[in-house]
Amino acid sequence: MESDDLTYYPPKPEINEKNTASIIKTILSLAAFVGLFLFLPVSVNFIFLVVLVLFLHEMGHLIAMKSYGYEDVGMFFIPFLGAVVTGRKEEMSQFQRIIIILAGPLPGIIIGIGLILGVQYFELPPQLLLFGVMFIALNVFNLVPIDPLDGGKLFELLFFSFNDTAKMIFQVLSSATLLGVGLYMDSIPIIVFGAFLLTRITTSLKLIKIRKRIGLLDIPLNTSYAKLSDKDYWMIRKEYIYIAKLDNIMEPEGKEYDEKEDVLAPAIRNLLKAPIAKDVGILGKLFFFAVWIGAILGSIYTVIPILNQLKDFFVE
Repeated sequence: MESDDLTYYPPKPEINEKNTASIIKTILSLAAFVGLFLFLPVSVNFIFLVVLVLFLHEMGHLIAMKSYGYEDVGMFFIPFLGAVVTGRKEEMSQFQRIIIILAGPLPGIIIGIGLILGVQYFELPPQLLLFGVMFIALNVFNLVPIDPLDGGKLFELLFFSFNDTAKMIFQVLSSATLLGVGLYMDSIPIIVFGAFLLTRITTSLKLIKIRKRIGLLDIPLNTSYAKLSDKDYWMIRKEYIYIAKLDNIMEPEGKEYDEKEDVLAPAIRNLLKAPIAKDVGILGKLFFFAVWIGAILGSIYTVIPILNQLKDFFVE
């Protein structure tokens, strides 16, 4: 039987969380989004419609995250690319994350289909066809299985999230696809975004290397920072300093806080794999895959019959 380690380990440092979300930041990012759109040759009505669709999409994510107890939840608009909702939670489940992902595009698709059917069968104003198509187009695009779109996040969560190497390969393919689409469409924002996402590969490789080395020490990484023991913190800290080649500016063997500990502690937290309860089995995965397929096919089935009517909006 191994003897208990009676070595004293100082308490791991507390991480001061900065609240990055606020209504002011949302409004400022929205203003920047709209302001830059005004430089493009598009109508104000089109800008309003895009903002409306994006806002309702992100509100779906935001409401779902709030309902599952996420903290520091905020919405930010990214000029020429879209919008994003951010938040944090120490522990979560596959089911919760899937619901959060689908809570963005599915309501928008349902709204779009409802508007189109309303025009066709309930004599709603024909102008609403364009609204319906925009709701469907942007949300179906978001379901494309490319990271970081919602479809990519869904596929990663269902099939790749528990394997670092598979996750990295999926990210590489997604980034390369975005670059290819950007080059084909001659879209500078998409090209820049795709190139930026490719920079994650270096970080992912470094992360895999560090996790593999720390795994040899039988230190559990599938835990939250709050549940990480003081002993494990200092053992991970030591290995991280050596692997990141920081031993020339920090003491890896000691057990005293460094002046850069407030930077090192969050880096160590990022090494941990956020605990995700595996509460979605094979049947659950098949169900959510069917939902994904159904949303796309249902959208196509709804839009195709009205394509000729849409020409009236673009032909004088």
